[in-house]
Amino acid sequence: MTEARWLQSLYTDGSAHFVSPPHPKLKESFSIRLRVLADNPIEKIYLRTCPEGEEVLTPMRRRRREGLFQWYQVRITMLPQKLGYRFKVVTSHSIYWYNSLGIQQYLPLDIFDFKIRADFSPISWLEKRVFYQIFPDSFHNSNPRLNPSSENSYTYFNRKPVFRPWDSAPREYNESKCLDFYGGDLQGIEGKISYLKNLGVNALYLNPIFQAPSNHRYDVQDYYKIDPFLGTNQDFANLCQKAHEADIRIVVDGVFNHTGIACRWFNKCKYYEGGAYRDKNSPYYDFYSFQEHPRNYSSWCGIKSLPKLNFRSEKLRDILYRQADSVMKYWLREPFHMDGWRLDVANMIAREEDYQEHLSVLAEMRTSIKSAFPNTYILGEHFFDGCDFLQGNTLDATMNYIGFTRPVREWLSGKDLGGTSSQFTAKDLDLQLTQVRSQLSWNIARQQYNLLNCHDLPRLSHLISSEKEKLALIFLFTYLGVPAVYYGDEIGISAGSTSESSRHSMPWDENRWDQNIQALYQKLIALRKNRSELDQGGIKTLYAENNVYSFARFDGENICLVILNRGEEDVTLRLDTHLVGIAGGVWLEEFFNGEMCQVPEDGYFELKVRAYSGMVYLT
Repeated sequence: MTEARWLQSLYTDGSAHFVSPPHPKLKESFSIRLRVLADNPIEKIYLRTCPEGEEVLTPMRRRRREGLFQWYQVRITMLPQKLGYRFKVVTSHSIYWYNSLGIQQYLPLDIFDFKIRADFSPISWLEKRVFYQIFPDSFHNSNPRLNPSSENSYTYFNRKPVFRPWDSAPREYNESKCLDFYGGDLQGIEGKISYLKNLGVNALYLNPIFQAPSNHRYDVQDYYKIDPFLGTNQDFANLCQKAHEADIRIVVDGVFNHTGIACRWFNKCKYYEGGAYRDKNSPYYDFYSFQEHPRNYSSWCGIKSLPKLNFRSEKLRDILYRQADSVMKYWLREPFHMDGWRLDVANMIAREEDYQEHLSVLAEMRTSIKSAFPNTYILGEHFFDGCDFLQGNTLDATMNYIGFTRPVREWLSGKDLGGTSSQFTAKDLDLQLTQVRSQLSWNIARQQYNLLNCHDLPRLSHLISSEKEKLALIFLFTYLGVPAVYYGDEIGISAGSTSESSRHSMPWDENRWDQNIQALYQKLIALRKNRSELDQGGIKTLYAENNVYSFARFDGENICLVILNRGEEDVTLRLDTHLVGIAGGVWLEEFFNGEMCQVPEDGYFELKVRAYSGMVYLT
């Protein structure tokens, strides 16, 4: 055996297979395990920690051999609250360090240590979930009486809402000002629960549903009222009840960084009495930051229709999340029992010039919500590096743009999110994915919300071929984290080059559906839900060069090999299956065509990967 092979086989993660118990309490004794191919030159392995600022090297005990692997184990005490650890591997001629980035012979930085947080409580219902994002106005119009009309209209930006034909294409912002409505409603979502069950999804993320003037509803007007075009508070209670009866969880967009100018707290639009814009003596005045009242105030990205909330205000914090009847708790309790919040622009909350209390505010928000509703999923929007928010004391997850969406889209399309062409190779892809995972504890990495499309991006199908779209879907449903589908992707909905075009109404005429793509979604969703290693198992890169990327998912029972070729030429690969515990003689079944292949005795599995194709092999 070459040195490279045994080194490449070193593996641990934070799952129950390697950490026991997997969620240790502060000061509790627990075990950490490591595995390596049994044929190796190792003399000693030490667990390296730094609990009080001084390095501690604890010898690991050589334990039993299981299959191809020799296991090592050590028992330590869970201190401090957040514990970082790595491994010092000693042979007769060298020293190696193994951390979350892999193998190094130089002394690595602590930030790349494996991480465990004491007293961590995972979201119990999140296992085996597949999310489905719905832009409510565009999904299903079930109650025409709720449609915009002369009887329920209003004036906003000197315009009135426009009711658009269901099959018409979305107009761009400069033309519509986001006041075009298709008439989708909550009863419409409830009426399609059987469709969602048949697809296989079992969790919903809804874009904002609270009263607001625009069709996207990120300019909130009343946090305690369902938008009348969508229905009533009782309609939402009914939707939650029916969804829960079908074992479908519901997460809703919470816009807490800013409000709209129509919000009763601000009231520039004169829809209410008083308000911060109208009256400096308003009880809501300090909810906002006025530089010069009333016209000069802080807003989201300088957009004056979205005045920014001021978290210096204790009263604002009370009404948003502290009080028993706060906005966040109101929708989590009966009769709604919502399951989570998606925080819009979470990276910008409580940040304004020299006021940078975002982490402390979100930590307080988490403590307040979790103390009353411990199983609430707190998901944050963050297009960039959100690792500071994912250390177990603020967010449960981000929409995983930096750790999944952006690298996967760039690798498959050859362009970044801004549309600039790039030379993003499989090696670049692997480095970015690994680097993000390295900053998170295992249990938090498992909770990340992985998406390919959403309401803020052009749909990927507009940028890549149908063959590459299949690669994207294989990636989505086999990668570490929680997969999410954007409504309509599963039936090949029309796509354009802008975010507005991605909000097209859902076609319910099945003759217009792409039956092949729908069948692929159903097949991959079922695979995800039925294979334990895809939900709970480890992950290891097997190959990352140029146009081909391959990784394995595995747990104590099952192993899944994923191979993706984005290139225009066929490629012959030789994968080392011994690295993930597949011994010679084991039969593998290819998921899509059912072909059976036997692994050679030396473990080097040779296969031909067609151009623009993906393969999934299962033990």
